[in-house]
Amino acid sequence: MEDAMHFPAPGKIDVHHHIRPPGSAAAGLREWSATSALEDMEANGIGFAVTYPGFVAESSEMNRSAPDQARSINEFSANLSRAYPTRFGMYATLPMSDVEQCLDEIAYCSDVLGCAGFAMVTSYGDKWLGDPAYEPIFDELNRRRAVVFVHPTDFSSSPTSYGSGQVTGPWLEWPTSTARTILNLILTGTLRKNPDIKFIFCHGGGVMPMIVSRIAGFTGWREMGKERMKELFPEGIHSQFASLNFELAQAFAPENFHALNQLVPSSRMLFGSDWDNFEIGHSVRSFDSLNLDTETSHAISRGNALRLFECLTETGAVSEF
Repeated sequence: MEDAMHFPAPGKIDVHHHIRPPGSAAAGLREWSATSALEDMEANGIGFAVTYPGFVAESSEMNRSAPDQARSINEFSANLSRAYPTRFGMYATLPMSDVEQCLDEIAYCSDVLGCAGFAMVTSYGDKWLGDPAYEPIFDELNRRRAVVFVHPTDFSSSPTSYGSGQVTGPWLEWPTSTARTILNLILTGTLRKNPDIKFIFCHGGGVMPMIVSRIAGFTGWREMGKERMKELFPEGIHSQFASLNFELAQAFAPENFHALNQLVPSSRMLFGSDWDNFEIGHSVRSFDSLNLDTETSHAISRGNALRLFECLTETGAVSEF
């Protein structure tokens, strides 16, 4: 199935769409079905969704190895995509703890399953994504010019609560985890060494848009200075940040959207719903309330995804979004 093409149905393309395969870290949180996903997509003008299946846990109640978990999850995602080829594509999940098996899974998911991209989380155990252990993985993904979708998770030392059991990692730790792994990828040179990877970061980059200029401002800190900052950020942190792509679920509020847009062009933004953690209509209404011009709205909701994902192709002129 190498070079398999998807012809998305008319409508928005949702690049942040959760599914819950059996045996994944996301399974069991709630009942999930393709029928409920399609109903919510249809009701809210979503033509196509790239599915995120969750990450591969280091341990499992099913007592399966990480590579076995990944293969099972990815086969589930591929079967969904085959059943509804105009409605679903897939991010493949990877067994990051086993580099050789991870490389095998990249090849299998690219060449056999026809995945649209690969999904990672911001950290695995105590390792951020720029850790040297992952260099062979990123080398291969760069060779393949892959899309890499990065979803936040709790870091190993993240607080588990803020005084209320309902206020957990997704409220504050996850936006911070996104910023931490982006900075780590920049400081380790991972982004510079892998310019052909097309990274997508969730939730408008978390808190990172608010602190890029703060970091750049350390040029004026007497213990740092211009020369040391140039060593840390040879291309400048603004330039590195602007080379990334961002989906906008939970970042549609004007203050969030415009902060990000000050740093990256709208051509680097993509529509995401974060379904089924949120109803799709929540994101659609928030996006529509920005009142963007028609060209920008179409680019974010559909056009940018068609450009970014090489497996997606229009059947003809499609103006609906």
